[in-house]
Amino acid sequence: QAKKDNRVHSIFYTDALRRYGTGRVRYRVLGHDDDKCYTKQNTIDYDESGPCLAATWEKHNDYMNLKCNFPRCRTMVTNDERCEASENFDVRGYYSAEIPSPGYLPLGMEYDSWLSLRKIQGEADFAPASERKFAFNAMFSASTNENRANLAYTIARHAADHPLPVFIAISKEWSSKVNSPKTTQVNSDDYMGVLLDSVFALAPAGHNSESYRMFEAVEAGSIPVFLKADFDLEESRCAHSLQHWHDSPALIVDTWDDLYPIMTALMKNTTELDARQERLSMWYEKYMRKITADFEDLMLAPVPVTNTDGFEEMMLDQVAAAKREKRKAELRKRRRWKEALRREQRRKEVKTTEKMALIV
Repeated sequence: QAKKDNRVHSIFYTDALRRYGTGRVRYRVLGHDDDKCYTKQNTIDYDESGPCLAATWEKHNDYMNLKCNFPRCRTMVTNDERCEASENFDVRGYYSAEIPSPGYLPLGMEYDSWLSLRKIQGEADFAPASERKFAFNAMFSASTNENRANLAYTIARHAADHPLPVFIAISKEWSSKVNSPKTTQVNSDDYMGVLLDSVFALAPAGHNSESYRMFEAVEAGSIPVFLKADFDLEESRCAHSLQHWHDSPALIVDTWDDLYPIMTALMKNTTELDARQERLSMWYEKYMRKITADFEDLMLAPVPVTNTDGFEEMMLDQVAAAKREKRKAELRKRRRWKEALRREQRRKEVKTTEKMALIV
């Protein structure tokens, strides 16, 4: 069900699975648009005798659809940034220590970024950290997380006091169409060009601490910079989403206010910068090979066949339940709105009474 024009399915269309795989598996990726349960027919031609993975970016109700249409396949959800999807999926595209799941396949590079990297870099090695133009880059949208807005403010406040060569491109709103002339975000060619010429790349959390930027930075030889609070996030369904990166040579700062002083100190030792870049590259190679091998093990293991009898009725029940929950949420929102109006009205009445008392 993966689609090339959907960024959340990028891992299937870049060369990551082939490059980091063991060679035991060859992939055939097929698109599938059906979002309903068809128990009497399969609407896609796939080899039922071999391992298969039915992937979806829909977080709600789609697990049952996948198992209905592809009972012999493993299932994967790819767009679950807030970890809200069913816990029954076999593979997840965002890691969470809170959700037991037998499989995890990282985001990897976004497809457009991967195409740009291939076009710019080809098969050549990336430049050493010591030969790069920018100390760090900050390319993100400020709207997806409050801490990103705080980081944007910190950069604006300190930039004039620290003469570091940096690349800053902070857009107000996020758009998935980065190559559209209507967006203020950096297009994928320029984005990858900057990563290839930056020693460090800031990786502030968005809706999730895990992001495409992490993988794109390392693939371009740029060292990700994380905020400690994002790295150790606990109070979330996506808790410890960066757990696999704990032993990486990435840079972690306690607060974004530490960014410029730390960068100024690190940039003075170019030998250590090159060594850190090399350690990160070696760590990443090992990490991706381990994750991909675990994914292959899961795919090659037997899949319990799911009985699809009654799936259509179950789906109707789930849809009805979802509508009921949506209606309840709307009612709760309306009650909160009315209560806020009443509080505001009471506040105005109190102020009016106080003013009248002063006049008297």
